[in-house]
Amino acid sequence: MGLYTICFAWEQGAVCKDLCDLFYPVSITEKEEILALCRKEHIDGICTIASDVAAPTVAYVAQAMGLAGNSYEAALRAHDKHAMRDALSAAGVDCPGYEVTVKGEGLTVNGLTLPLIVKPTDRSGSLGVTKVERWEDLQPAIDKAQETSMAHEALVEEFIEGREISVEMISCQGVHYALQITDKTTTDAPHFVELAHHQPSDLPCETQARIFEITKRALDALGLTSGASHSEYKITLNGRIVVMEIGGRMGGDFIGSDLVQLSTGYDFLKGVIEVALGETIHPQPRQIAHAGVYFLSGETPEVLPYIAHAKEYKEIVAAEQTDSELRPLTCSADRSGYFLYQSEHGRFETLRGKTVMVLGGGRYQLPLIRAGREADCRVLVMGWPGDFPGYHYASRWYNVDIMDAETVIRVAREEHIDGIVGCGSDFILPTIGKVVDALGLPGPGYQSSVVASDKLLMKEAFARQGVRTAAYREVRDEDGAAIAAKEIGYPVVLKIVDGSGSKGVVICQDEKALRKAFGDVQGLTHHPYFVIEEYINGEEFGAQAYVSNGELQFVMLHGDIVYHGESGVPVGHYAPAMTEYEGLQNDAEEQLRRCIKALNIDNCAINADFILHEGQVYVLEIGARAGATCLPELVSECYGMNYYDYLLRGACGLSLPSMRRETLHPALVFTPYVTRSGIVKACHVPSMPEVTDCCVYPEVGEEVHAFRTAYDRIGHVVMRAETMEGLKRVFDEQIASFPFVEIQKNE
Repeated sequence: MGLYTICFAWEQGAVCKDLCDLFYPVSITEKEEILALCRKEHIDGICTIASDVAAPTVAYVAQAMGLAGNSYEAALRAHDKHAMRDALSAAGVDCPGYEVTVKGEGLTVNGLTLPLIVKPTDRSGSLGVTKVERWEDLQPAIDKAQETSMAHEALVEEFIEGREISVEMISCQGVHYALQITDKTTTDAPHFVELAHHQPSDLPCETQARIFEITKRALDALGLTSGASHSEYKITLNGRIVVMEIGGRMGGDFIGSDLVQLSTGYDFLKGVIEVALGETIHPQPRQIAHAGVYFLSGETPEVLPYIAHAKEYKEIVAAEQTDSELRPLTCSADRSGYFLYQSEHGRFETLRGKTVMVLGGGRYQLPLIRAGREADCRVLVMGWPGDFPGYHYASRWYNVDIMDAETVIRVAREEHIDGIVGCGSDFILPTIGKVVDALGLPGPGYQSSVVASDKLLMKEAFARQGVRTAAYREVRDEDGAAIAAKEIGYPVVLKIVDGSGSKGVVICQDEKALRKAFGDVQGLTHHPYFVIEEYINGEEFGAQAYVSNGELQFVMLHGDIVYHGESGVPVGHYAPAMTEYEGLQNDAEEQLRRCIKALNIDNCAINADFILHEGQVYVLEIGARAGATCLPELVSECYGMNYYDYLLRGACGLSLPSMRRETLHPALVFTPYVTRSGIVKACHVPSMPEVTDCCVYPEVGEEVHAFRTAYDRIGHVVMRAETMEGLKRVFDEQIASFPFVEIQKNE
C-alpha cells in the first residue's frame, strides 16, 4: 500500500521486525510509552489484527491522538469477558449465565448448574479454559484461570452444548459490514482448542442473516464502531444462538488474515488499515470459493501427510510444520503446523471422521484398512468368518457373505457410509457396483463392475471400442475349446472369466495340454463359459492408474518379475519401467482411455496388464481396482505418498493429489515363494539399506505350499534405490535367492 510502517512488539519472537520500516522493542501493553512514540513519529493510524491484548492499547492511542478507532472504554469492554457479558446481557443479547470471581475472593454460584466452563476474563486462544463436570473440580479450574488471567479474574459460566461458529465483520464510523461466517471444529472438553476452520458456513441462509443482525446489535452494545471484529457463537440443537465472546479485532488462526480473502475476495487486512487511516470503506464481499485451515497436533496426525505433500494438492495454498513433536492440545500454542486451502468445489476434506466400507479383511486388504484407521476413518470391514488379519484393525467387522449385495447394501445404509472400496480382487466388484448405484457413491457402477470382473464381457467390450487386444473365443466345453484353439493357432491361453491373481490362467502349447488344463480349471470358476485367447509373444508389463470424473489422474507403467509355471505369474514389479521405448507411455494411456470408455468405469483405481508386441501396446485385461502383488506399495514408494490414502479419498469423492511422472523414484516390490511344500522351521528377514519394508507371512510350524498362484506367496519386500540399475543389481544378487523361510518336507 506504499505506507511507512512502524511496529511495536517484544523483540524475542518478533519474526516480522525486519519487514517493517521501523521497529520498537516495546511490550504492546505499555500504552503510555507507545503513545509517546506514536506522537513522536506523527502516525496517521494505528491498528492490530488478531491480538486481544493489543486492542486496548490501539484504542487508547487512537483516542488520545484523535485518530480513527474504537473508544478506549469500548476496547476494554471487549477485552474483559466480565464487562462484555454485562453489556451484552443489558442489551438483551443471549449469552451464557455467568459469575465472576477474583483471586482471594469466594464464589457464589447463583443458580448455575453443572457442567460449567471456567476461563480467564482477559485471555484468548483457549488459554486457561476448563470444562467442569464435578463440583470438586471447580476450585482447581478457577485457580488455573485466575493464574492465567492478567487481572487474576475467572469467569464461571453456563456450558452451552452446540456447534461453534464465528462471525467476521468490519466496522467503519459505526456502520457494520458482514464479511463471512466461519464453521469451527474443536477438541472436546476440557480445552476446546480449534482443530480446523471452514468458510463459508453451511448454516441455512436465514440463520446466517439472523446471526449477522445479532452481531450488529452486540457490537453496538459494546460500543465497537471501528475496524475488525470477531464474534464467537454456539448454536444449540433447538436453534438458540448464544454469543460466547466478541473481540474488537480480527479472528486469529488465519481466519481474518487469509481465509476471508480466499473465500470472499475481500482484502480484510487492507480494509483494517484503511479504516485505521480514517478512510471511508464500503466492502462488497462475494462468495468466490471455499477456504479453510487444518491444524496439526497430537489429535490430528492425519494432517501431516497433507503438509508433507502440499505441493501435490492444487487446493492447498500454504502449509508448514512448525514442530516435529505432536502434542495433545491444551491451547492453540500447542499446535505443530497447519495447511490452508482454497477450493472451488466445496470444502477440502481430510479423511478424518469418514466412514468407509472395505470388502474383505485378508492380507491384500490389510494395508487399506490400516491406512483408513491411521487417517482417523471409521473402517467397516465386511467378510466371511475366519481369523483374517484385517478384522483386527477394523473399526467394526461384519460377518457377511460379501457376494450378498443386498445385505451389504443394508449395512451400508445403516452405517451411512461415505465410500466403499476394495483392492487385489475382481470378484468383489459387482457387490461394490451395486452399493455404489444404490447409495449414489463415487465408484464404478454395477454394470461397469460386472463387465470389468468378467474376462469374456471385457473382451467383447474391448472389441466394440477398438482396444488393441488379443484375438479370443468364447468356449463352454472341452471340445469347443479345442476347436477354438485350432482356429486361433497354438500356443493359446485358457482363462476362467472370473479369476484374479493369475488363478485359472494356463498357457497351452498343444491340444493335449489344453484338454488337461480344461479339466484342471473347471472347478475354479462359477461360470459355465471360458475364454480361449491368442498367445501374443512379447514383453509383458503393466500399469497402475486412477480415473476420476472421467479423466485419467495418472498412469504408472511398471515392469513385471514373473514366475514361469503353468502360466506366467507375477511375483514382483518395478517402476519406472519401459522408459527406453519412445511413445510407449502415450500409447498405453490411449489404450487405457479406450478401455475406460469400453467398460464405462469411473472413480476407481485401474490395474492393467499389457504386452509390447512389435512396437505396439496390447491390452491383456484390466481390473477396476488396485493391483495385487504389492502394487499399491510400489505406487506409494515411487511417488513418495501413501496410495492407500489416495484410494480411500477417491472412494469418498474427495479431491486427489497429483501424481506427477517426473517425481517417480526407482522402486521394486517382490513377493517371495517356495518351490516345494513343507512346514516352516525358520524365518529370515533381509536387512539392507534398499529394503524399506519386509514381512514374512507364515510363522514357524505353519504349512506353506509350492508356488502355483498368487495365493501361495509367503511374504513381501519393498525396495528403493537411487537408480533402477542399482536396485535391480541388489535384487538379483541378494533378494531373489534370499532364504526367507526354511522348510522341512511334509511326510
